[in-house]
Amino acid sequence: MKRAKIIKTHASQKMVSCVLLFDKDGYIVGTARKNNPTAFGMPGGKLEIGDNFYQAAIRETLEETGIDLTTSTLTPIFRASDGPFDVITFYPENGILLERPILKPGQGEGVCRWITVKELASGFFPIYNMSLLKRLPEHLKKFYQNKSWYKKLEDKDVMSMSNDEVREIILNTVGCF
Repeated sequence: MKRAKIIKTHASQKMVSCVLLFDKDGYIVGTARKNNPTAFGMPGGKLEIGDNFYQAAIRETLEETGIDLTTSTLTPIFRASDGPFDVITFYPENGILLERPILKPGQGEGVCRWITVKELASGFFPIYNMSLLKRLPEHLKKFYQNKSWYKKLEDKDVMSMSNDEVREIILNTVGCF
């Protein structure tokens, strides 16, 4: 994905980078804002002037989780617009961490913990996150593709839905994990 190497050159560019980190049991590193510690998303954030998407992904993951990805090979796996933002999500190596690192958010950062795929899909940015989950490779989909909430959304055009509609389907499906 060539776009991932583009460098932010001026403040009006709205560019965001995030990282999807699964453990071997299918949990994901989730981060929540200080002012809303119950709605989770992936580690990530806005690019600073001079950053490319890779640099921002590494910096934001370190700041928000304490996980250092500088020696990892990051692969861009999904790109979409989320409101005014151009967003690219990466994963390291094959997307699965064999060992869970200790999570240590930096000073002034929000909550960081291991979350379920359902918590990610229903947290911040449900449209973007559901669209991402639908496009992941099979070795990552195995963690959630048989869940009833995912099956209800699998064939829907979530990009044409509202965040609240996606979140409602996920949270109101019986038998969800």
